[in-house]
Amino acid sequence: MGFVIELRMMDGTKFYLGSEQMKSFGVQDDPYSYVYACIAGTRGGMLQAFTTSALTGDKEAVNPRMIVSMKVTYTA
Repeated sequence: MGFVIELRMMDGTKFYLGSEQMKSFGVQDDPYSYVYACIAGTRGGMLQAFTTSALTGDKEAVNPRMIVSMKVTYTA
């Protein structure tokens, strides 16, 4: 089962992460733990996120400390 994470930033902008971006050594990370670790700074600096929910196109570098909410949508 995959998922898409919608991140809402302080300015209202939305960015998206896909489940394929959250695999560590072939193991799927929990989406809530992953985003929290990014915000806390234990997962590195900037996030590479898509600007569309289809997870296509260019990625943008996103400052995870500007995230105000997230929504996870699971896919089949």
